[in-house]
Amino acid sequence: MIASFRKDRLFLARAHFTSFVVVSVLNIALCLFADINSQDLLLYLPLVVILSTTKIQLVVGCFAYAATISVSRSDFDPIYLLGIPLAIIATFPLTAFLHNAAHSSFRPKWLNRPIGEIVGVMQLSGFAQWKIVHVIHHMHSDDPQLDPHPPLNKSYWEFTRGMRDAAIGAYVKFFFKTHGQNPQSLAAIKQFGQSAKLDQSARVLFWLLLLGPQLFTFLFLSNIVFKMFHYAWFNYSTHRPISGGTEIQNLNARFYRFVNTIAFGLYYHKNHHLVPTLFDPRTLQKDPAEEQPIAA
Repeated sequence: MIASFRKDRLFLARAHFTSFVVVSVLNIALCLFADINSQDLLLYLPLVVILSTTKIQLVVGCFAYAATISVSRSDFDPIYLLGIPLAIIATFPLTAFLHNAAHSSFRPKWLNRPIGEIVGVMQLSGFAQWKIVHVIHHMHSDDPQLDPHPPLNKSYWEFTRGMRDAAIGAYVKFFFKTHGQNPQSLAAIKQFGQSAKLDQSARVLFWLLLLGPQLFTFLFLSNIVFKMFHYAWFNYSTHRPISGGTEIQNLNARFYRFVNTIAFGLYYHKNHHLVPTLFDPRTLQKDPAEEQPIAA
């Protein structure tokens, strides 16, 4: 995938547009069978547009808006609220699946692409885009200019609010380094942004049509909100600034032990950076926690 990106500056734009077309076809089919009326579509349609944003504040606002509408509906049942803890718990293994697929850790190898694409639809992330940004992270880990999410000396909230914009900035720098900073590259980046927004909007509409308003709100949207906070916490907590650099950490106490159990050692991040292709980094035979920390 990274090889295709290096050869074709329009690779990600085409990948998102192809996904947009496929998901749109599914949406047309769902419109024929989905149990949702035109009034509901009008009420929830703003979310289809706004959820293509990179701003976590807007995503949280979307959830608050959808929850207010959903609770006020005549068909609201408190049992739908169980979708929130289910969505939170599901975030951890889904993240691990996407992460492992990006490193081709599933066997047989042909499974990695379909698993990555499916989880990407569930988390609104294009798999190709996610993988390329993650490759950039491994190439330039904790570089304040080139890493998509360097922790620096920010607070968690500062880091969270700026993480997606930082990832886009790092991607653009990597793109220019690969393809040159010229009118063709600028046009390709613009096409990428447009196709990514179309793709993400189509994916949001897909889940609204498939799940209906209540499950869309309390299962899907709560997962998207928590996913954004969790991605930020994961990168923030496992890459910590130290004197003269940054330490990549393995975390396995209390909460982290639970997540590692259901998400295949997700927070053994130092181990992961040592051997990125391990499906479960807990299985690294020599525990790097006994060695010097990885510093950047």
